[in-house]
Amino acid sequence: AYAYSMAIEAPLKTVPALARAHEQACIAAGPQVCQVLGSTSQSYGADSLSAHLSLRAAPAWLTNFRAQIESDAKNANGRVRSNSVTSEDLTRSIVDTTAQLHAQKTLRGRLQELLASRPGKLSDLLDVERELARVQGEIDSQESELAVMRQRVNMSTLDIDYQSETLAVASGVFEPLVSAVKGVAGNVIAGLAAMVTIASALLPWLLVLVPAAFYGRRFYLKRRAARAAAKVKAE
Repeated sequence: AYAYSMAIEAPLKTVPALARAHEQACIAAGPQVCQVLGSTSQSYGADSLSAHLSLRAAPAWLTNFRAQIESDAKNANGRVRSNSVTSEDLTRSIVDTTAQLHAQKTLRGRLQELLASRPGKLSDLLDVERELARVQGEIDSQESELAVMRQRVNMSTLDIDYQSETLAVASGVFEPLVSAVKGVAGNVIAGLAAMVTIASALLPWLLVLVPAAFYGRRFYLKRRAARAAAKVKAE
């Protein structure tokens, strides 16, 4: 069972078209030849875009398709950054599962014969039926597992990662400075609003405290002047 992976780097504007063209090529080949397992696309601001495409296809078709991918990347002024393959030997697993499946089917046949030829007690018949149901469940599970392994052998997987090229100076580099300049007016207005709020909170107290301080000072000065005059008169 073979699994391939490729990573493509291309100009920002060509990434969506590349991913879409490769997905459509798989769909056009038909489900017996190629199946789309999943596709995603993500953008990071205005200067970065990535996409991912996962396929399962017949090995012969996939060989030609991988060569076409490299050609498409070059035609889009891009490049294939990485190209790898991994394999897994499923021979032993398939042989073991096939042997277990054969043994379970033999046991199922014997249980069916026993159930048909021995009309014993009801409890005995129920035990045989329960065992027959258990064996049938294991047969279904092993057949499903065997089908999956054979499909992995008959069809290989391919994961393609698309990434836009990194610009020397991205337009988003100056975005913090632009945002800071735009925020100056907002900061000034916010400051004035805070001052107005504080003034409105202090105004009632000022209307009381200012006259009280004024008349209190006049009273103090009069008292001091009176004490001074009394002192002079006493001397």
